[in-house]
Amino acid sequence: MKQITNLEYGSLIWFIIRASYVGLTINNLIIMSRQDAWICGVLGMVLGLIPLAIFIYIRKTNINVLDLNKKIFGKAGTLFNFIIAIGAFCLILILFLSLTNFVNSQFLFKTNYFYICLCFIIPIFYALYKGINAITKTSLLLFYLVMISVLLITFGLFKNVSLDNVKPFFENNFSSLMQGSLFLVAYNILPLFFLLVIPKDKITNYKARNSIVFYLLGMFSLINALFLVIGIFGSDLALLYDYPEFHILKKVKIGDFADRLEDILSLEWIIALFMLIVIGLYFISQTFKKTFNLKEKTVQKFNAFVCLFVFGISQLSLKLNKALTIVLEDNLIYILYLCFLFIPFITFLGCLKKLKS
Repeated sequence: MKQITNLEYGSLIWFIIRASYVGLTINNLIIMSRQDAWICGVLGMVLGLIPLAIFIYIRKTNINVLDLNKKIFGKAGTLFNFIIAIGAFCLILILFLSLTNFVNSQFLFKTNYFYICLCFIIPIFYALYKGINAITKTSLLLFYLVMISVLLITFGLFKNVSLDNVKPFFENNFSSLMQGSLFLVAYNILPLFFLLVIPKDKITNYKARNSIVFYLLGMFSLINALFLVIGIFGSDLALLYDYPEFHILKKVKIGDFADRLEDILSLEWIIALFMLIVIGLYFISQTFKKTFNLKEKTVQKFNAFVCLFVFGISQLSLKLNKALTIVLEDNLIYILYLCFLFIPFITFLGCLKKLKS
């Protein structure tokens, strides 16, 4: 692995935080907290500092988290890595289905679902084939383009916000707000754990405060997106749409020269989902590589197998009328907290114990 820059690393943080927003986070937050959904974003940002602090502390070691678990816990560490890899695969599967369903329903509704999945799984495998350096360089380039899109969306929509749609504040009880906040943390913050597979010494001029800056930038962008959807549509109208975050983009106007601008602007969500899927699969491949000491050619074969498996499961899910997806989504939040918070917390305690000894 060659060196990656601090900015490249930060761009991955941005995309991971924003990835699950489409079709997953926003719909559930509005269902749980109605017009207070954006408040869940604020609470989630504060609560998310806890796992972020754990990840940053683990990052202080100069080895990746997979080797760190084995070094601290031995065979139990290998078991931890496998459990995390299984959790990562469950998340990736849900994200891939979310990505392909979004594209199928909003852009290519007349196109066979098989070909849509194929069009995504091929570039995903190619990204894994090129390696983490190509992934991070692409991530940074796309980050600059997406930032322009976010600014266009914000300035294009803010004039349409009605405060009557977000009032009264704190209409829901604290339990509902906490439920939404914990959901946000699970789907949008805990996957940052994937980045611990990159050793600290491979990140040029790594500084924890830069990671915090990108974390806050990503979270503020989510809160902004939630506020815009609630402020323009209101919670009742937003719930009528499968993808309110997409339909709200139809209100963006930049002069009279652009038609269906939402198709272009919504690419940022597709990019974010794509990047998280790639990073998650990279984490899984590294888990198997380090566990079984696989050679690079074998790793590429493993990547091909996993991509084909994801592709096959996506086709099976369609034939089962998405029953598999529903089962996974109902239990995924518990899997995420187990794999990306509870086990990392044990690693964190192991690091503390090792330092004291």
